[in-house]
Amino acid sequence: MAHGDVVASVRGVTKTYGEGAAEVRALRGIDLDLHAGGIVVVLGPSGSGRTTLLNSRGGIEAASSGTVTLGGKDLSGRTAEELATVRRDNVAFIFQYYNLIQTLTAQENVRIIAELTGRSGGDGFDEQVAEALSGVGIADRADAFPAQMSGGQQQRVAIARALVTGPRLLLCDEPTGALDLATGRQVLSLLQREAQGSERCVVIVTHNSGIAVMADRVIRVHDGVIAGVTAQDARPADEVVW
Repeated sequence: MAHGDVVASVRGVTKTYGEGAAEVRALRGIDLDLHAGGIVVVLGPSGSGRTTLLNSRGGIEAASSGTVTLGGKDLSGRTAEELATVRRDNVAFIFQYYNLIQTLTAQENVRIIAELTGRSGGDGFDEQVAEALSGVGIADRADAFPAQMSGGQQQRVAIARALVTGPRLLLCDEPTGALDLATGRQVLSLLQREAQGSERCVVIVTHNSGIAVMADRVIRVHDGVIAGVTAQDARPADEVVW
């Protein structure tokens, strides 16, 4: 069970959508710390608030109340430009659907995110892109377009794209939801490797309880509150069954 430096934290966080009879309280006072070197699985059914919690931690959605800290910086009251800078420097996202640009090759998809976030440049950047693709096992697909790759290969490109910017917090929303079991295990093994023994925290938000075996901590969310937190010895991702 990993207990490194705190990468991100939330205190008393609420999130409300709408007003009056249409009001929806997605989060109802959440307290949570995320530590470097760990993998956290957040479980909950649709509508439980799990994705809203992920978006709040990553600075995508502003909390209605409470405090969100990312990379040691309080996100409260920051401008959109300031929030974008904090996100760029600290967090990356991986989603169920890969969100690759269809007209770009694998290596171009990895490169463009670094260019957009101001992380590209320098003599060694081409090597960084190549290392990111090699690290996820698809160096041989660097010149392939998304339509020429399987779903698992596309998700690996998405992981390489996220990792090339060096985030300390990697937030994954149903990253294996579009994959079969064997391919999903391969992707989860990559994510587990990125968390263990590193300065990075990997958070996987899912409705799939089978993924929980690979986590250092399992957080169960129900009706906008944390219903339970379990610390455990993580098992290899290739033992995940769903």
